[in-house]
Amino acid sequence: MKFPILLSGFLSISLLISGCATKQGPNLMQGQSLDYNEQFIRVQNEQMLLNLVRLRYGDMPLFLELNSIVTQYSIENSIDMSAFTTLMNAHGAKAAANTTTRADLGRTFAERPTISYTPLQGEAFAERILSPISPQTIVLLSQSGWSISRLLTLCVKHMNGIENALAASGPTPDQEPVFEEFKELVRSLRELQKAGILVVETEGENGKPLTYIIFRDVRQANPQVQAELKKVRSHLGLNQDNYKFKIAHSAVRKNGEEISVSTRSLLGVLFFLSHAVQPPEEHKARGLVAVTRSDEGPAFDWAQVLGDYMTIYSGKDKPADSFVSVRYRDHWYYVLDNDLNSKATFGLVNYLFALQAAEGDGRSPLLTISAGA
Repeated sequence: MKFPILLSGFLSISLLISGCATKQGPNLMQGQSLDYNEQFIRVQNEQMLLNLVRLRYGDMPLFLELNSIVTQYSIENSIDMSAFTTLMNAHGAKAAANTTTRADLGRTFAERPTISYTPLQGEAFAERILSPISPQTIVLLSQSGWSISRLLTLCVKHMNGIENALAASGPTPDQEPVFEEFKELVRSLRELQKAGILVVETEGENGKPLTYIIFRDVRQANPQVQAELKKVRSHLGLNQDNYKFKIAHSAVRKNGEEISVSTRSLLGVLFFLSHAVQPPEEHKARGLVAVTRSDEGPAFDWAQVLGDYMTIYSGKDKPADSFVSVRYRDHWYYVLDNDLNSKATFGLVNYLFALQAAEGDGRSPLLTISAGA
């Protein structure tokens, strides 16, 4: 009688499969969560780059926000038991029965993710994309270690009347922008920041947050740093005897005791950075992109305004060494993986996008994509 042995083997196999299945959940959580994390960052960067390229071509941007990722897993185990008997008869001898059993094990694994996106438009688009970036946001990022020159170059249109390429906050202008004095100003501010002289703080007054630029420990600074501070005060028309100046979110300068700042919207920042896109010459020749002209007539080089904060290349072939790349109008557009300045600016724009997020109604219906069978 082999059936008890067969039953015992069946139970052993069942317990073995059951034990394996109980360990599958944690393993899936560890592996799949990291995979989704990496893919989300990749898609987010590609979307941002695609919209920068679109703006350079005068096309409409579109942002899809990831709303949720819901993934279902199923594991089905199966055991197919079979037995067959062979009769053996040699030269008329009595037949002998030989019974053989076989177990076939099977496992079916299925993943059914559902990914939901929200098109950013309507009230949400206006609040996040079209609203001016607040000075408090710039302060928060500055206190987090971001360069004051990078922040001001991207986010500010002018300070105390000093223009920072005003027309660059929209579609590519025909004539070269005014930016030289502002560029010199933020360079000096950066030197003061690195020397630990410049700090930006927010204080509460009458229930409202007020932001200040403070120059501290000036008397202990070396002559070079003091010369930079003198330049800053001269550019901004500040009181030479004061070391604390309120930042006013205003387009009009009032006096020598405060600094009026007019900021770009997030869309203005994206338009500004879109001028870092270097379209192919054939697209320029066909009039697919606007070309800014200098006063002397030749094409204006936007790297004079942007410096090395952002460079977006283009080419026919997909790059092998890119940080992020997208295909648009039969060409590849990309940021090099070793271009640390462009990558830092890319990260800063994503932080600005997150900080500009607004809670509330006005979201459009969800676009839900079933990514599994």
